[in-house]
Amino acid sequence: MKKVLLIEDDTLARHSMRAVLDGAGYEVTEAEGGKEGLAAIAETLPDLVVTDILMPDMDGLEVLQSIKRNADTSPKVLAISSGGNLSGEAYVELARDLGADGTLPKPFGSEEFLQAVAGLLGQ
Repeated sequence: MKKVLLIEDDTLARHSMRAVLDGAGYEVTEAEGGKEGLAAIAETLPDLVVTDILMPDMDGLEVLQSIKRNADTSPKVLAISSGGNLSGEAYVELARDLGADGTLPKPFGSEEFLQAVAGLLGQ
């Protein structure tokens, strides 16, 4: 069973994504922010990290850079964002430039989300 870590500060969005992943048979761990997410990586050793980009304590771009510094052992990263002052597409493009393995601008549907996850996990 593949392990996925969800890092998302929006509780409803995080729970919705978890429900989709649980239903598809993934082992899911949740974190409410970037700092908590980085700690969870060391504990759970996920195959994939899904991280929101705009979060208050540590943004997803910082999380991505931290993960990619340990490229030999790092999980794949799917960066997601609805944007803020910029469009969600602008943020996910920046995430791609910083090494994200995949990106999705919000909003996205369950099928699109599952396809992105499965693609990154080679399923």
